[in-house]
Amino acid sequence: MIDIDMGDDLLGGDAGDAGDQIDGAGDGEAFSDIFVPPSPGADPLTQALKKNPQSVGLHVATGEFSKALDLLKKQLGVNDFAPLK
Repeated sequence: MIDIDMGDDLLGGDAGDAGDQIDGAGDGEAFSDIFVPPSPGADPLTQALKKNPQSVGLHVATGEFSKALDLLKKQLGVNDFAPLK
């Protein structure tokens, strides 16, 4: 049997616990339910891929697996991709 410690926050602690703190309050740890949208602009991975189109790792990170496999074949001569699954 596995014992998982869920902490006091999930077990019905007081409403004024540290889990409800707003930025700058309390002991340095700040939590908030406020949603902050991402900054506008192009995706950083896509920008990095434009700068270095021969990077296999960046292709994998952006989800372009077929392009990544083609690059592995060209750059390293990998023919059997089954061990990479």
